[in-house]
Amino acid sequence: MRVADLEPFTVHIAAPPIGLLQRCAACQFVLTDNTAWAEGRVAVMDGDDTGMSWWPAGERIATDKTGEQRASITYVVQAGRRLDDDERLCSGSN
Repeated sequence: MRVADLEPFTVHIAAPPIGLLQRCAACQFVLTDNTAWAEGRVAVMDGDDTGMSWWPAGERIATDKTGEQRASITYVVQAGRRLDDDERLCSGSN
C-alpha cells in the first residue's frame, strides 16, 4: 500500500473540555470521551490514579477518523509546523 492510498489525517483544534467530553472547537468532533473512566470501566494498576485525560486546549490534534467514529490514532501537530501531505484541516476550520 502506498502512502497516497491512505486516508488523510484530519486536524482539529482542541476546545476546553465540557463535562466528560472534549470536542473540536471548529467542527465539534469528539476528541476525548472520559465517560468510561468516570463510570469506573477503565482498568488501572493499583495505586495508579491518572485521572481523566485531555488534549491541551487550542492545540491542533490530528486523527485518522472523521464523523462520529472514534479516532484510533491521535497526535498533536506542533505549533508552527506546516501540515504534511496526508493531513487536512477539519471542515469547520475553513
